[in-house]
Amino acid sequence: MLSPPDTVAHVSRTSDALDRMVRGLTSRAMLAALVLLGAALRVYQYAADRSLWLDEAALAHNIIQRGFGHLAAPLDFAQLAPLGFLWLEKCAVLLLGSSEYALRLLPLLASLAALVLFAFVARRILPGIAAPFALFLVATAPQLIYFASETKQYAFDTAGALAIVFLALTARDHRLPVRRAVVFGVVGGLLPWLTQPSVFVLAAAAAYLLFTGPRADRTRTLTAYVPMLALWTIGAALATWHGLHSLAPGDAAYLRTFWHPAFLPVQSGGVASAEWVSDLARGAFQWHFAPRLPWVALALFVLGAVYFALRARALLVLVLGPIVFALAASALHLYPVFSRLTLFVAPSLFLTVGAGAALLLVVAGERPVARVAAFAALGIIALLSLTTARYLPILREELRPVAQYVALHRKPGDTIYVYYGAAQAFRYYAPREGIPDSAFTVGACARTDWRGYTAQLDSLRGRPRVWLVLSHPFLRGGIREDSLFTTYLAHIGHRVEGVATYGALGALYDLSGATTDSRAYSPPASGDDSGARETCSGVVAGG
Repeated sequence: MLSPPDTVAHVSRTSDALDRMVRGLTSRAMLAALVLLGAALRVYQYAADRSLWLDEAALAHNIIQRGFGHLAAPLDFAQLAPLGFLWLEKCAVLLLGSSEYALRLLPLLASLAALVLFAFVARRILPGIAAPFALFLVATAPQLIYFASETKQYAFDTAGALAIVFLALTARDHRLPVRRAVVFGVVGGLLPWLTQPSVFVLAAAAAYLLFTGPRADRTRTLTAYVPMLALWTIGAALATWHGLHSLAPGDAAYLRTFWHPAFLPVQSGGVASAEWVSDLARGAFQWHFAPRLPWVALALFVLGAVYFALRARALLVLVLGPIVFALAASALHLYPVFSRLTLFVAPSLFLTVGAGAALLLVVAGERPVARVAAFAALGIIALLSLTTARYLPILREELRPVAQYVALHRKPGDTIYVYYGAAQAFRYYAPREGIPDSAFTVGACARTDWRGYTAQLDSLRGRPRVWLVLSHPFLRGGIREDSLFTTYLAHIGHRVEGVATYGALGALYDLSGATTDSRAYSPPASGDDSGARETCSGVVAGG
């Protein structure tokens, strides 16, 4: 047992060791190393070169086949993307070709830029090791890694949100000469053309700049910010107007129905709204954080909100304001708040979780035992976050190997039946594998009456070689449409060969002896009430 002088010396050595560790963790070298870690994980995901899935392929068709002017018109296949993003993607295709790598290069660069921006923002607003802790979580966040390799605008949503926060912090900390205010205004005004939900972040940044500064400087502040905020308003208004008018009426109606559960149900009363927000919060943390971390992250988020309220109240407006504005838009049915459409709030979540870590350390104080316990807890959370790497690369629907297999094994006269959910991706890959459009048929969607599928397959009876190409199957009522197809084809014929990949299938069936009465097979009428929400618009070829 240590004597009192020995105890004091031991406590002092522990405290000195912790201080040295904090200095190392908060150094610029450590932040740079964390950025490199996140970049390596994103590049690894990108380099995996996974197949395009339905939504990516649908948007890629628009980008590849349309000119710049035509990209401003409503897109085919119920797709919606900011015009600036579409134009940048078109430039990438013209310069680099239409490969998956070319289509995903800009999202990768946007994700890498978001890493760097988060490092700057976290270092500015989070104290001590809270900044590297939050950056580590961002570097290893599964959804942020995945969307670095997605041919969609969502990586731009995260980067755009961080760019606006960075502009607001810089504007608040420094006097803004007119020239710099105009530059900041142009940058902020252009961002809504690259990322639609940036309007919520711009609104929060404007509130932060206008209403949280010292009252004595309010007049000077307003004068300095006028050029910047005017350009933000103009850019956001024009981009929002274009976004609201960039959908064909039929597609707009479909998407309103499809996203109905993603609108805050204020008309249903306070209890329903509270349950909706609770479900949203639980889903957001499950989606953004590594397995086994959501509840821990949610607890740190609550602590972080308390930290901002106690120590940096203005940051509540800047960091959490985008969430409030998005919820308001959701209540008005102007913006659905759901999964990938909320990637712009990722900076808010991770910064607030980082602030929760800061509060944890504040509570620990200078007591060595408490500090060691707090550091250990944060270290365990970081290690759990790092387990994300074991799931990489994250896949969706690997249809490219299926197209390659069919192209290699098909024979003249073969029938290729493409399930409607695979149509967009197969139309992308078929010509690249030497399969002409005339060689395959895309099936019709029959979600609300699955007997329609058996009628389609019955038309193929008597053929000795029928390929089934399938991905993105519809699932409701515990029954997958892919199982309906494979079960029925096995009922009227037999499987000869095939290949099954992650989320996709290519199988050859012999239906030459298919004389079984189809009435002996009775599929369910439909999955359930799902047809009312998820109609076939947006997934059927040309629809």
